[in-house]
Amino acid sequence: MGGDSRWVFPSPMNPGQHICRLNSAHDWLCAAALKAGFPVRFVIYDLRHTFATRMAEAGIDLATLAAIPGQNSIRMVEKYVHITARHQRAAMARYDEILQAAETKDPDGAPDSRVN
Repeated sequence: MGGDSRWVFPSPMNPGQHICRLNSAHDWLCAAALKAGFPVRFVIYDLRHTFATRMAEAGIDLATLAAIPGQNSIRMVEKYVHITARHQRAAMARYDEILQAAETKDPDGAPDSRVN
């Protein structure tokens, strides 16, 4: 399939467009990968999981993420988002920065004179 296309599954019949039905393209991709020595085992919905996870890691809120593919609820999107350990560590590092910044201010928002 076309390496210069912006689509994962470009249409050989309609250049610049994508394939609407992925069954044969998916089967072709898996067979080609196996023939090349890469035993790929994935289903089309794996792409949805990857997309949702990457969008959540980029900071897209779940309500917006649910609206993009037309999901009915945030709960449905939660099934597709798989937060990585790296993303969890980054979130905790940001939280630690917030706590440290809060410790340097008094309740009025002025810098705490006890901190150098």
